[in-house]
Amino acid sequence: MTEAEVRAAIRRDFPQAAERIVSEQTPVERTQVLTVTVPNLIPDTGTARVSYTLGHQTKRLIQVTILWGPPADPTVRQDALINAAEALRKHFAALAWRAGSVAGGVLLADGSTLIFRGLDEQGRMVQLQLLPAAPPANAAPTAPRPFGLRLAYVADPLNPDVFRLQRGQF
Repeated sequence: MTEAEVRAAIRRDFPQAAERIVSEQTPVERTQVLTVTVPNLIPDTGTARVSYTLGHQTKRLIQVTILWGPPADPTVRQDALINAAEALRKHFAALAWRAGSVAGGVLLADGSTLIFRGLDEQGRMVQLQLLPAAPPANAAPTAPRPFGLRLAYVADPLNPDVFRLQRGQF
């Protein structure tokens, strides 16, 4: 999808958010990201941030990322995010995936938890993670650390269309 097609899809899928599309360039990957905020994309999960990433060279859609909880909505209940994560995990687990590509229930080195990851037969990836978030400034040191939920659909995770320094440039 081109930028115009993505914008049309946003207008169709989220008409209330279409007038508030935020466009930004990522400084390292040099991709363009179109972002909208959508209330209750999944019931009781607060406001979600939906981001559409357009590739560096092709300028076509390469990734869609949905973020619930902090920093998109720090007021959402943590149990609502756990329930949404479990509902999404069950949904994705019931679909067909490339043999050997499914993983989940893994604590990653960055402190996030991989809830589900799978590649379809075309090599496209779905990844669902719980992400640690910064605690509120007034939180007690023993208070549980808040987290967010991120769902990403990636067109080509093995060869993303992002800026790269070419071999021999330095």
